[in-house]
This record gives sequence, structure tokens and C-alpha cells, in this order.
Amino acid sequence: MAETLRLPVEIVDKYSGQLRAFQEALKQVKQPDSVNHINHSFDRMTSGARKAKEVIGEGLRSAMMGFGIGALSISGGIAAIAASSLSLGSSVASLKRLSDVCFGV
Repeated sequence: MAETLRLPVEIVDKYSGQLRAFQEALKQVKQPDSVNHINHSFDRMTSGARKAKEVIGEGLRSAMMGFGIGALSISGGIAAIAASSLSLGSSVASLKRLSDVCFGV
């Protein structure tokens, strides 16, 4: 026959209170103003890049029409501008994601 062994057990939790206090302290940490400034700067840079793309596209379109170049050349020029603008936009987006990762936004 097997014997049954019973032991009384007492659990002492020394860390829950400290962890709760630490969590509350972390909740009090706020995003620094510099992060908002960086995000605002990236937004302004993105807006400026879009405006520059539009102005350059319109200027090229007008210049090509002035030279009498056909619609095919205009389309090629605009496509080149769009590709470079897309590349710039991608770079700006990558920098913004890097900012978000670095500053935890």
C-alpha cells in the first residue's frame, strides 16, 4: 500500500506590489516634445516633396509642349518624375518609420 504524504504550503508573493508600482511609474512616462517636433518636420518635408513633384511635373509638361514634343515623350518624362518622387516618398516613409521605432511612437 502506498503512503500519502501531505505537506502544508505557504506562498509568499514579494514582487507583485513592486511590479504594480513599476507599471504605474511607466504609465507616467510621456512622449518627449522632440518626437512631436520630428513627426511635424517629416510631415512638412513630405508635403514639400509632393508640391515640388507637382511643380516640376507641370513645368516639364509646359516645356515639352513648348518644344512640340508629343504626348509619348511627355508621358515618359512624367513617369521618370513620378518614379523619382516615389523613391523620395519611400525614403521619407522609411525615415519616418525609423523615427517611430527609435522614439516609440
